[in-house]
Amino acid sequence: MIQQKQILLSLCLLVLMASCAPKDTISEESLFGKWDIVHAQRNGKETPYLRGGYFVIEKQGRIVVNINGSDEASTYTLDKGVIRTKDDRTFVLKDLKPDSMTVHFVAGPQSDFVFYMVRHHETNQ
Repeated sequence: MIQQKQILLSLCLLVLMASCAPKDTISEESLFGKWDIVHAQRNGKETPYLRGGYFVIEKQGRIVVNINGSDEASTYTLDKGVIRTKDDRTFVLKDLKPDSMTVHFVAGPQSDFVFYMVRHHETNQ
């Protein structure tokens, strides 16, 4: 009886540890497309400065980021939920869903950003 309880407890702990293990389940294909920034925080406080900004992530390993008011293109790599651009920017993917994405970006010692983005949908007017 005690041995069965120990086995059951061990199995439960194993399942719990496996569910808490970090996962690299972000497929690069799910990132492709244009992402509009709809909300942003700088140093933990909401900032309207980045509204209208966007990311465009292309299949060819190219990324266009517009967070400074103009398009800045670079190439990128994706590794364990982190996008690293050739021009030394690091964007950490905090959450990725089919139509929304949250990205953490440290621009410098005084500039810690979180971007809340939605997948861009063309509107026909």
